[in-house]
Amino acid sequence: MRDTDVAGESAADVLDRAGFSPQLQLIIERFLAGVVLDPALHSDAAFVRSLVGYFVMGSPGIPAQGMTAIAEQLATPIRGHITVGVSVTSMTRSSDTWHLELSDGSERHADRVILAAGPWKNAELRGAPTPEALGLTTWWIAAPSAPSTHKFLYLDLRERPQLTNASVVSNVSPSYAPAGQHLLQATAIGAHGLSDAEAITATADLMQADPSQWRLLTRHDVPQSLPRIPPGGQTTTPAGPGLVIAGDHHHASIQGAMSSGADAARRAAQ
Repeated sequence: MRDTDVAGESAADVLDRAGFSPQLQLIIERFLAGVVLDPALHSDAAFVRSLVGYFVMGSPGIPAQGMTAIAEQLATPIRGHITVGVSVTSMTRSSDTWHLELSDGSERHADRVILAAGPWKNAELRGAPTPEALGLTTWWIAAPSAPSTHKFLYLDLRERPQLTNASVVSNVSPSYAPAGQHLLQATAIGAHGLSDAEAITATADLMQADPSQWRLLTRHDVPQSLPRIPPGGQTTTPAGPGLVIAGDHHHASIQGAMSSGADAARRAAQ
């Protein structure tokens, strides 16, 4: 099946005619809801299929030293050319040059710019339409013992699930957990209305575990996690001359971020 075969359709539409059994379709829908942050799967079918391709081609993973380890490794060879703690407040183009104003009052000038500030800041700097944001909340929980040895996601297949998914993160990467403990995560998308206590109870119910000794480490609310990509839509408007747009919003994953960065470098070098 080509992208043109599903042009203008939602992922839900394509799944409905795929011929899966009701139980298998429910599993796929609940899993994909956590990938695109849209329980109704009213997201562009071609976009969702491209994300599924990553899971088909390989197994998801997490860096042993945390996500920062990826950026640290990439930055090491060019660390002397990187400025941190300063943001771009505006960007304009005249003739063949981009003019960037920075938050510390200084300016930069370049014939080419790679813009990777996320879809909302990208849109603000470019004066482009701002995409609708899809959000999530993740609770990180310490437990003295692991509820299971599974390395897979827990999906709630009941009629009205409170959580989108949960997992025992330390079964995949023990270094993420506090010393002598195990680390759990539970995620809900959209306007879930869950308190911290309710989220822990829901996690225990999903994992069929006793939460009496569990301890909430932190809660991350990310209201701007991914842009909504409706059927036939796209994440950004086309870039202008000398401007390259990069970011994992095109393919919501570490793989998507890495691929986007490599593609941006190639285009900027042309």
